[in-house]
Amino acid sequence: MKKKICLLFLLLIVCMAPGAAWGESTGNTIDMAHTTPPTSGTGRTYDDVSQVYTITGATNVTVTGDNVGSKQRIVVAASASADITLSSVTIEGLDTNQSPLLLNPGANLTLTLEGTNILTAGFFNAGIQTPAGTTLTIKGTDSLTATGGNGVEYDRGGGAAGTLILASALLARRSARGRKKRT
Repeated sequence: MKKKICLLFLLLIVCMAPGAAWGESTGNTIDMAHTTPPTSGTGRTYDDVSQVYTITGATNVTVTGDNVGSKQRIVVAASASADITLSSVTIEGLDTNQSPLLLNPGANLTLTLEGTNILTAGFFNAGIQTPAGTTLTIKGTDSLTATGGNGVEYDRGGGAAGTLILASALLARRSARGRKKRT
């Protein structure tokens, strides 16, 4: 009888634990659908004022969901090296000068695609912002559509861009005017 009570108690604790049981952003998973995510996880932080997830160092992160109802976006810190898997992600509805995915100088990001992923920038920014000194490797067999908000796609539009490496990925770049380019 004591074993059954202990097991039941343990099961109750696991089910009530915050995070995975309720679909919150925890550990190495970021769910863009949550409007009040935790302020930190493994290799990342979240600022609820700016609504920015910052990837802070060498880490593997999986991003899921849709940021509808928020301005959530992802920033890779300067000189950070990270692997991010986009798994059926949509990031859109951002303000002017906001990019859904920004790499800061010296950042090195490997982006793996699972499912259909859509990144749409705010006006005057790129769907993926890769300034000079950054490296972005995109791989996977699924898709990514990166749409810039004023004619820019994956670079900084008018400024120097970082290095882009495509390794078996389907990337559709769109300008805000709807011009579509396949890479």
